[in-house]
Amino acid sequence: MIKNIFSPIFFLLFLIFASSFITNEWVLLQKENYKILFPQAPSIDSTLTDSKIGKLFVYNYMYESPENTLDSNLVYGLSVTDYPEKYFSSTGQAFLKGFFDGMVNGAVKNISGKLLSEKEIIFKTYPGREIRIDYGEGAAIVNMKFILVQNKIFALQTISLTGKENNCNASKFYSSFDIQ
Repeated sequence: MIKNIFSPIFFLLFLIFASSFITNEWVLLQKENYKILFPQAPSIDSTLTDSKIGKLFVYNYMYESPENTLDSNLVYGLSVTDYPEKYFSSTGQAFLKGFFDGMVNGAVKNISGKLLSEKEIIFKTYPGREIRIDYGEGAAIVNMKFILVQNKIFALQTISLTGKENNCNASKFYSSFDIQ
């Protein structure tokens, strides 16, 4: 009788213990010419927006970490914006500087944040910017990378509590991004 009572409890405890060692398999998001890993399947949203330069197609992929997770990142995101091809017919240094300055200033302004750092980057042969933004007066850090590929801008981001922004999951997310 005692053996029958403890068997289900033992089995349940074993499952809980064993599941703590199961690694979280990341989800590959792969589209026509790019791919990236997310900790879980991201939500997907696309919009067509009218702008001063024409119609912009924006694709957003977002994953919010559950509150009870051990993940140091609150949010993982990738936005891909298709610009009219004619917009980038002139990609001189002054044009690119102005374009990326606008992207950075817009990102900071949209969240009412404070720009902490900014640097120019090259991803493969494509120009870009990497920035860190203080959000909520020290509550969180937004890390972003903007990469311009022909007429597409890729914006990768993670949002982390301040002090936890440099972590292995953020590194895995950013380093998994690739363009074919």
